[in-house]
Amino acid sequence: MKNKTQRILLNVLQLFFMIAAIYSWDRNLMFHAFSGVTFTALTAWHLYLNKKMFITIGNFFRAGAKNSKLKWQFQVSIIASSFWSIAIIAGLLGLVSVSLTGSGEQASFVHVHGALARIGCLLVIIHAVQHYKQMKAYLKKTSGA
Repeated sequence: MKNKTQRILLNVLQLFFMIAAIYSWDRNLMFHAFSGVTFTALTAWHLYLNKKMFITIGNFFRAGAKNSKLKWQFQVSIIASSFWSIAIIAGLLGLVSVSLTGSGEQASFVHVHGALARIGCLLVIIHAVQHYKQMKAYLKKTSGA
């Protein structure tokens, strides 16, 4: 599978499992946890595939580059990664807390997880919009249009 095709498929799967986790958060805790863990694994793979880009852009800005659009994309990626990392940790701590207490309402980690995940979703949308032209060009090229 070509790298760009793999990335598009990966992005679609990430979106699917993010939506599944959002949809199931108050309906089925185990499915929510499964969807969240799967989304996390897919996101880790996404970051791995883009590690060269992070290093290159980081070096680019440390050298004094002034490209504000690229800098904004880089900052959104870093902020989104940070929010999701904390949301994932809070979600895991919330899952343990819920397991021990039997009630999600008593677990402050659950509330932190929910708030950070909502902000993370907004950042994912911003991130996708930032890549709209790239995705459109790739899809147009692969469809033969």
